[in-house]
Amino acid sequence: MALSPTNTQLLTDGFTIREELLPAGIQTATDNEMCWIMRGNGAMQIAGAGFPLTPGTLILIGKGQSWKLTQKHPVQAIHLVFGDCFWDRTPVSARNCKATLYGDIKAHQHFSPSVATTSELDRLFHDMLTEYQRLDYSNKADVLAAYLKILVIKIANINEELLADTNNHHYKIYQQFITLLQEEVHPSHQVHAFAKQLHIAPRKLIDICQQYSRKTPKMLISEQLIAEAKRLLQFTTMPVKEIAARLHFSTPFQFSNFFKKNTGHSPLGYRQDFAQIGM
Repeated sequence: MALSPTNTQLLTDGFTIREELLPAGIQTATDNEMCWIMRGNGAMQIAGAGFPLTPGTLILIGKGQSWKLTQKHPVQAIHLVFGDCFWDRTPVSARNCKATLYGDIKAHQHFSPSVATTSELDRLFHDMLTEYQRLDYSNKADVLAAYLKILVIKIANINEELLADTNNHHYKIYQQFITLLQEEVHPSHQVHAFAKQLHIAPRKLIDICQQYSRKTPKMLISEQLIAEAKRLLQFTTMPVKEIAARLHFSTPFQFSNFFKKNTGHSPLGYRQDFAQIGM
């Protein structure tokens, strides 16, 4: 499919959606992904776990996860990819839903919705695909972001229904921790500060996070700080000194070292390389 100018820009911006045969071989997600299975039957392995693929199945793949088809049958899907920078276009009201799904991606890889919900999701995916393929027009990216918001909220609602009968205290604590990370920049970057707010021991928070995400709380805190720093560098003109203060780093030097260690770029270098994307 030949991309229109807007589609080319959106590709750069961190958003693509296309109908395709899912590729063979090991793939690694560089952004957040969804696969809406339309035709064919098979199986997919994601980070060592296996999932069946049938029409009406939804697969979520987190950034950095490796996946591959484990059967050689052709599987047709609508394949959606969106980066964190594109997600920042969506309204704040949808961010907790995305945090729930992708912050705990291993618990939300595979969905088999009801018949009624399958029809609704199928219509949303096809409407988004049609919109993406349209020729250039003003605010097209914002329209796609609105579709993405609706889609993520719908999926989060499906997840809530599936968990309605679940009473897992540890999982609820993990969700509370992810919500704390997403809702505001915590004045402390230390695990013990979050554990105190959740009324549990730091060791317990470490165990819970590793159980549900295979990451330590420190890793999740750092990921959220980097995501927020990238958003401020790309979508605002705020000086690095002010960003460091807003993210509760003691000095701009400390923030710059942290950012470069985690991204390979200095804050100013990142802004120069990426600030014009989507502008």
